[in-house]
Amino acid sequence: MAGTCFARAASRLLAGAVLACSLVLGLADPAASARSMTNEQIMALIREAFDKESFEKGLEEVRWLKDAGFIYQPGLTVPRAGTCPIQDDWDSRAVLSGMVAADRTAAFLFGTYADVKRETETLRELVPELPARLLAPKDQEALQQKLDTKRGRALLAERTMTLWDELLKRAGKSEKSLRFLGAYFYGDQIERFYLASVMILAAAETGELDAWQVNMSRGGEMRDVLMALSREGLVGDAKHQKERDARLKELFRLVSANGYRPPLKNLQRVVKICQDERSRIAAAGR
Repeated sequence: MAGTCFARAASRLLAGAVLACSLVLGLADPAASARSMTNEQIMALIREAFDKESFEKGLEEVRWLKDAGFIYQPGLTVPRAGTCPIQDDWDSRAVLSGMVAADRTAAFLFGTYADVKRETETLRELVPELPARLLAPKDQEALQQKLDTKRGRALLAERTMTLWDELLKRAGKSEKSLRFLGAYFYGDQIERFYLASVMILAAAETGELDAWQVNMSRGGEMRDVLMALSREGLVGDAKHQKERDARLKELFRLVSANGYRPPLKNLQRVVKICQDERSRIAAAGR
């Protein structure tokens, strides 16, 4: 269930932020490539994968994670030695933005206002034009408390999906924004797999989690979105396409074992793959 929660909830709470990122970046026109899906078809696929119902279901499972003792841990966030040099590299900036957005979601679900504020400030360093959407401390605390109620989860889903729908209408208008969005989703997925796998392994080691409780089925929906973008050559800069496609296929193969109830040895491999990619992206910011 831990993997399910991260896969369901992390892409939604702050999904609007990255779509705004994709709209404000000035990217060079990508090289022409054969496309089998239109922008509209890709947007429809994303909408279907990230609808209000699945978002609410993911939030329900947050309670289980809290009961299992999962907390926001700054030491697990993607390394950020500095972001200035990365400003001229739109692809690395997009991937790192996705990773930071995943960390910010974890901060919102399991951390404090200060944690969310810190992650938000990092995200704004990467994309200065990004509109501020930080809640006031009392509003965040109230919303976090309401996540324990069905009505509260519905309110948060409503709030998020309204922004999500608004920005999706704008994000699918150009290939440039889709490439940034694809790189963001890639970074977001890497970070969510990393966070979920590390915490699942830690919980299993301490006896707080039985292996049979691991369920990462939500990864199937994200797989459909990411692999569709990958087939279209839209996971960021074209020069990284081949390696990212192979990496994504391996990660989804590992987590989909046993009907998305992967053995712990698979999660250990996921951690290693994600660690390597996190380090590579972080190095671009040094």
